[in-house]
Amino acid sequence: MFKDHFSDRPAEYARYRPGYPDTLFEFLAACCEHRRLVESGYADIPIPGKALETPSFEMCCDWRANDMLGYLRTWSAVKRYEAVAGSDPVARIEDRLVAAWGSASRSVVWPLQVLVSRF
Repeated sequence: MFKDHFSDRPAEYARYRPGYPDTLFEFLAACCEHRRLVESGYADIPIPGKALETPSFEMCCDWRANDMLGYLRTWSAVKRYEAVAGSDPVARIEDRLVAAWGSASRSVVWPLQVLVSRF
């Protein structure tokens, strides 16, 4: 199962995405500042009223390797890297990802956060 976790810390992010060029993580940190809100579960956003507990939610799907590669290529950091470097950073890991993934579908999971309050 693949769980997608972004980071505003390039070195930390790179540790979980071996094979990507270091500069891609700098692009991720620069363009994804809002990811900190997501990673914290929106805990730093003040909301009016009394915050209510919510159950955990996940978005799940079954993907093949090409689906994951296509997803990676939608990242704004990848697009910015391509514009500056003139190359596709995903191509650097494509063969290894396909080999590791295999031909089967795999479950891909994204945690979803919800903020709810009562007035």
